[in-house]
Amino acid sequence: MDGRLVKENPLLLPMNRNKTVYDGFITVQDQDFRLRVLLPPDRQIKQAKVLCCWSLRNMLRGHEVIIKQRLLQSSDLGSFLLEMKTVLEVCVQNRPEPLSIPRPQSYSDLLSELETLGWDKLLFIDSDFRTLRLKADDAAGRGHVLTVKLKPKHPSEAPECTADVPLPLSFHWTPQWEPWTSVSAAASLSLLTRLTSLAET
Repeated sequence: MDGRLVKENPLLLPMNRNKTVYDGFITVQDQDFRLRVLLPPDRQIKQAKVLCCWSLRNMLRGHEVIIKQRLLQSSDLGSFLLEMKTVLEVCVQNRPEPLSIPRPQSYSDLLSELETLGWDKLLFIDSDFRTLRLKADDAAGRGHVLTVKLKPKHPSEAPECTADVPLPLSFHWTPQWEPWTSVSAAASLSLLTRLTSLAET
């Protein structure tokens, strides 16, 4: 048991000769979480006390009953930690992306690009400057609306673009383009090209 425990959790070490106190870290998806396990003198896992850092406690919030259940069902510390790490992996995967705040220059860049594109093309922009609605006319003079939703990792992540046209809107995205320019120029160019070809048919 001790060999498997050390192999699977090399950063969690026994703190005494009796191996009733373990302290260190468990690693899940390249993230280390501080953990301390206090076992009774007979080393029965069912009576163990598990203490964890704030981030681990926060990550496992809402799963305390499952962790307690796994503690009572496990035969030893190694099997309990394996169960706990399985639950933790699900928690880490389901954790929402942290909000990213655009750099102040991004707002200036967007306003500058909207100036270039033309304020008459802007129908809507939300308070977070993440969703824009632009208008465009096709070759037949019909008006269409292009909705551009900027992703949190913009410009390295392509925006989501939709348009009120009968065929799917597709465009090419290159993250090396200047921030915001790529959204308005590429999306508008793609939309106008697509609408022009639709109008001619």
